[in-house]
Amino acid sequence: MAVMYVAYAIVIFMLNPETSSETNSSLPSLLHEEAERMTDDVEAYERFLHDRLLVEQALTEKYRSKNVNSWDFGDGFYSADGYWNIDSPIGGGLEKQWTQQIDQLLAKRQDWEKPVVVMDFGSGFGTSLIRIGSKEEYRKAIEEGKLLLIATNLGYQPSDEADEDGYTLVAKSLNTRNKTDTNTLRDSDYLRFIQDNQSAVTYLDANVLELQDSAV
Repeated sequence: MAVMYVAYAIVIFMLNPETSSETNSSLPSLLHEEAERMTDDVEAYERFLHDRLLVEQALTEKYRSKNVNSWDFGDGFYSADGYWNIDSPIGGGLEKQWTQQIDQLLAKRQDWEKPVVVMDFGSGFGTSLIRIGSKEEYRKAIEEGKLLLIATNLGYQPSDEADEDGYTLVAKSLNTRNKTDTNTLRDSDYLRFIQDNQSAVTYLDANVLELQDSAV
């Protein structure tokens, strides 16, 4: 599998591995591999990763216990264009960089059996991923199983139950926000574009390690 990690953000708590009193013998394999890659003192580094993992698990539980409806969710919009040009061609910004990398990986994929996977960690509503997925060449790659666009968050999973205006999933969330926050107002054309193209993106409520057990 080819994985392109995009817009990756993580808070790192630098705990001292020398003071950790225990080692997690069931440390996920990807972290064990990372420890072997980073240092000759694998045991000490594994203790550090174990401590960091405990902090991440505590933060995950904290965020999931909150009322996400009160959060100031980001659109996950990284285009050089303004929000009002939601259906414009991809011409700049991070989106342009992403599509260039996607094109390169898709070109190399001809000898692979699994899809190119693009993940935006902490993506919010993932509107840039939706924009990418709306383009004909990427939509075709998604439908053929060659490309997978994933937006991850903690505590947020779009609802497929329609609201009073007929919107579902991310479009529903944006429509709800429209009614409570006029500073982030998105017009009906914007919402319709999201509604029509949001199926191109898979949304996961998962932290980095939980992704190992996620099925899409």
